Amino acid sequence: ASASHVRPEVYAALSHPVKLDHERPEYHRVTLRHVPPTKHHPAGHFVATSTGVQRSSRLMSMCGAEGLMILPCGNEGKAKAEKGEIYPVLLLNDGGGGGGGGMQMRDSVHGRMY
Repeated sequence: ASASHVRPEVYAALSHPVKLDHERPEYHRVTLRHVPPTKHHPAGHFVATSTGVQRSSRLMSMCGAEGLMILPCGNEGKAKAEKGEIYPVLLLNDGGGGGGGGMQMRDSVHGRMY
């Protein structure tokens, strides 16, 4: 039997605030921009921007999406994910030509969540 694999993932800072769903965690469709290395980020970093309305009926927002940002469930004390906060992003295109790549579940954000 083969090991369980999931999509490759990176961490990205939000470019703007996003309202959190108060009922469940969300896989928020985003585009990604790589920021070159700086003194504070010697390896560079990613910035994520929402593709827009996230309802399931709005599949056009999936067309430009490069990843799914994993946002926590909101609550009274935390209604929004704020600009600059960093969250994991599952990459939709691993750049490997569909070779399956990815990472093992136990090493992923999902492995730590469940």
